[in-house]
Amino acid sequence: MYDFKYHRPGTVRQAANLLLKNEDAKLIAGGHTLVPVMK
Repeated sequence: MYDFKYHRPGTVRQAANLLLKNEDAKLIAGGHTLVPVMK
């Protein structure tokens, strides 16, 4: 199992701030099957 945190920003600005503050952050779009696989 992989250790990860899931954030769901409501705006582009919030997403950009999360990316700036978290060096290892990744964007996913439509990854509705990716999250259960990572658990």
